[in-house]
Amino acid sequence: MAGTYLLPDVVGSAAARDLFLTGRVVEADEALGLGLVSRVLDPETFRAEVLASAGAIAEAAPIATRLTKRALQCPHASIEAALEWEGLAQPVTLATEDLLEGIRAAQEKRPPVFRDR
Repeated sequence: MAGTYLLPDVVGSAAARDLFLTGRVVEADEALGLGLVSRVLDPETFRAEVLASAGAIAEAAPIATRLTKRALQCPHASIEAALEWEGLAQPVTLATEDLLEGIRAAQEKRPPVFRDR
């Protein structure tokens, strides 16, 4: 599963070594501190917060969101590779009607209605 390759990038080599060799359970606050999770939610509000996050992602510009997800799924070997990917992806998003809709919506202080797919 490539954990020994991926985990040190997230938590650092010392923490990865500790976690792999001890097999200990990591509690929520430590997972947050290590960068294993982006946030810790209260169990009582968990469902509502997850649905709100999903809704915000679903309301974002679809083409830009899809390209961002693709870039984040495939870690780049170098900063040059990341810049090359972004250099290819940005003109695609800049050529969409969604860009203009996002600008208009911000100017008009209303939620955008994205139509590009």
